[in-house]
Amino acid sequence: MNNKFEIKTLISEKVFEEIFNEYYDSLCSYLNTFTQDQDTIQEIVQEVFIKLWKNRENYQISDIKHYLFRATRNQALNHFRNIKAESHKLEEWVEYKKKSKEGRERIDIEKNLDLMQKAIETLPPKCREILILCKLSGWSYNEVAKHLNISTKTVENQMGIAIKKLKELLLQ
Repeated sequence: MNNKFEIKTLISEKVFEEIFNEYYDSLCSYLNTFTQDQDTIQEIVQEVFIKLWKNRENYQISDIKHYLFRATRNQALNHFRNIKAESHKLEEWVEYKKKSKEGRERIDIEKNLDLMQKAIETLPPKCREILILCKLSGWSYNEVAKHLNISTKTVENQMGIAIKKLKELLLQ
């Protein structure tokens, strides 16, 4: 496949499919240097291709391979930066909650928060991300849906799954 594509060529689904088939595995292998979490790797690479397809008429790409690897690296960095920020917010919230109670209540809250944090960590990555955005960041379902490029119904379903799993884990 020619490594030079003009914007006119990217409009074609067939060409897009050829690009996807040629570079998907290479991009996944490249991301393996950042993380060995296959779900995260696939999510990041798929997000790169989704953005490429959605914005295909706005791009003028002369070297598709270079573009895809750079976009994948940037998407991975953004992904991990967001996770770090979410984790930091959770830690701040836990710290705030610890300081707001005294004596026995404080110990009980610390145990419950540790249990809650462990339960949240067991959720699938996308489900966990949606829960954190909705409950800890205070975003509405619509805001989360727009941010993640998914439907509001998907956000609702993922929140239902998250709450159900958390209840199961916390009531054990």
